Amino acid sequence: MKKYECPYCHENTISPLTKAFLGTPSSKGKKCPKCGGRVVNNMKSTLFSLIFSGVCLAGMIYLYFSGLDWAYFVILIWVSLIVPKIVNAFCFGLAKTQRIDVN
Repeated sequence: MKKYECPYCHENTISPLTKAFLGTPSSKGKKCPKCGGRVVNNMKSTLFSLIFSGVCLAGMIYLYFSGLDWAYFVILIWVSLIVPKIVNAFCFGLAKTQRIDVN
C-alpha cells in the first residue's frame, strides 16, 4: 500500500487510512511516526470537501422540496460524509499544520 511523504522529514510514513482522517490545515492533525511533526491534509483537499458538501447540500434541498423518497436523502447524506474521506485518502497531498498550540 502506498505511503505518503511527511512534509517535515520527507519520509513515506503516512498511510492512506490515516491520511483520510487528518483534517484541515488549521486542525491539530496527527504526528508523523518518524519525526513527530504534525501533518494535515492540504488546502486543495479542504476546498474539494467544501465544494462537494455544498453540492450535496443543494441536492438535499432539492430533494426536500421535490418530495422524493426519503431514502435518496439518507443516501445523499452518507455520500456527503464518505466521498470526501476517500478522496482525501488517495488524491491530495499533505501539509504542515497551521495550528499553534501553547503547550
